[in-house]
Amino acid sequence: MKTRFSLFVLIAVLAFWAGLANAALLDIQLLDDVTGAGIANVEIHAYERMADGSEAWKAKHVSDAGGRVSFDLEGLGAGRTYFARAKPFGMWVSSAPITRTGWFGFTVGRLQVQVIDGRTGLGSAGQSITLKRWQPDGNHQVVMTAVTDGSGWVKLDPGGVGTEPYVVSATSPTDGYQKVSDKYLSKGPHRFVLGNEPVIARVVDGRSGAALAEKWVEAWEVLADGQKALRHKRWTDASGQVRFDLDGIQSGRRYVLRAQPYLNTVERRTDRRRGRDRTAGWAAAGSVTGRHKRSCVCVEGRDAAGGVAGR
Repeated sequence: MKTRFSLFVLIAVLAFWAGLANAALLDIQLLDDVTGAGIANVEIHAYERMADGSEAWKAKHVSDAGGRVSFDLEGLGAGRTYFARAKPFGMWVSSAPITRTGWFGFTVGRLQVQVIDGRTGLGSAGQSITLKRWQPDGNHQVVMTAVTDGSGWVKLDPGGVGTEPYVVSATSPTDGYQKVSDKYLSKGPHRFVLGNEPVIARVVDGRSGAALAEKWVEAWEVLADGQKALRHKRWTDASGQVRFDLDGIQSGRRYVLRAQPYLNTVERRTDRRRGRDRTAGWAAAGSVTGRHKRSCVCVEGRDAAGGVAGR
């Protein structure tokens, strides 16, 4: 009886050690791709990638204070392939294939944008944004929507970050229109300012003073090299007014407003010296005479020192 029991124990021990020989230890650390910090308290799932391309769930653990979890995965390092999956920022993210034992850094949040309130300079919490794949014709392709955290951040993991350009957009409280960010070609961190103090322009008939409704007005930024970049295009309301959410006016960025209410295009530009208007582009600044009619683009929300046109 004693011999049989000893034999049973020996078999059990051998089976245990055989199991350990077939299992392989993997240490995964969940890392913020921009800051490099470990991300705690996130469920990390281990999956095996099968030969036919399907996936098989194996185990899950919650990351510790340093973002670490450990798995014993059979056949890892001996030809079998695994990957990790987690949901740290509201969307599921899969790691690269894992074929070796030891430490593996699982980086997430490969595109990070902080939405800034243009009036307070603070992060805008709870702001809905849309991530889009940038297109040259301006018809950007929607990828997903997200909501900023308590500090105004969105941390996303679209494919091709660093090789494919992206933009984010959101409704501006300044003018009620969708505002589109700059083109993002890197992981960031990026800043997207939303809700600046409005620049209010009014388009009126130069002879009668009557407001001109449903006329387009464009806001072009004057770049450091003298080139201009179109930032916004808006249409006047019944009172002839149009509002713009323009970045960086108080820090010296300059803009030109363009409109074509009649035959000629009116363009207005003001430099940093108060009250000095300069002609630029298609037509003289201020009121411009067409064949039969005159019109005027007046900026009511900023004076000349603000870097856009005065009255």
